[in-house]
Amino acid sequence: MNILTWNINGLRAKLKKKDEGFMGFFNTYNKSKYDIICFQEQKCDIGTLLNADKTLEELKEYQHIGYTKENAKKGYAGAAIFSKIPFEFIQIGLGIDIHDKNGRIVTVKLEGLDVVLINVYVPNSGEDLKNLDYRVNRWNVDFKAHLQKMSKQFPTCSIILCGDLNAAHKETDVYDAKRFKNKVAGFHDDERAFITDLISNEGYVDVYEAACPNTEDTTEHYTYWSSRGNMREKNKGWRIDYFLMKQHKSKGKGTDVQWKSIKNMQFVRGSDHCPLSLTVI
Repeated sequence: MNILTWNINGLRAKLKKKDEGFMGFFNTYNKSKYDIICFQEQKCDIGTLLNADKTLEELKEYQHIGYTKENAKKGYAGAAIFSKIPFEFIQIGLGIDIHDKNGRIVTVKLEGLDVVLINVYVPNSGEDLKNLDYRVNRWNVDFKAHLQKMSKQFPTCSIILCGDLNAAHKETDVYDAKRFKNKVAGFHDDERAFITDLISNEGYVDVYEAACPNTEDTTEHYTYWSSRGNMREKNKGWRIDYFLMKQHKSKGKGTDVQWKSIKNMQFVRGSDHCPLSLTVI
């Protein structure tokens, strides 16, 4: 099974550009390759696109769709899952209004597979870290509770968490750690500690780090670049997009679902983020 995750930074406009950006990649690299596509920050009402026009014609192979609705601010945030595999279970949001009003998370259990997929667009801590308290003490707490709830609700399933976590976990995950540490959203110790907690205490694996452990001296792992200062061309970026996986292990049978490979596709343009793809078996 092949899963693609991408903070698309505006889906509707990208779909209309048939030969560049997302569609150029999608058509060139075989749209049939991906069983599931997870978008963050689509900045549009997927329901409107499904019902009102043919904007989503290119994604017609993906018949099973789960998406958020942005109730507080239109054309902002959002998360969506487009799948060829049916959903046995779907939950939009966390069920808590303060988190769900801007569209942040979609959770599905895949039919016929012991896999729960969670696609998330974590809130940014904001300019001058003005939203850090909300991010750390409200969102992180309730999001972690949701992850724990899914583990209990689906005890035989592996959980795949993907999306934009809006945090660079390690100092090597940002191009200038000294400059940004505890000063800029996305690289505060309290934001990074949440990822550490998922890995150390909740049983999640950072798949890219596990697959490509020697990235300290490279920039090939970055997934986001500021649109200012020509940062993409300089490859002065951040790694804030992830696949984290909590693998269920059957007694005496090893791991049921395993990750096989992961790709960071920096060569794909069309957003200030690049896509990641994960293959699981």
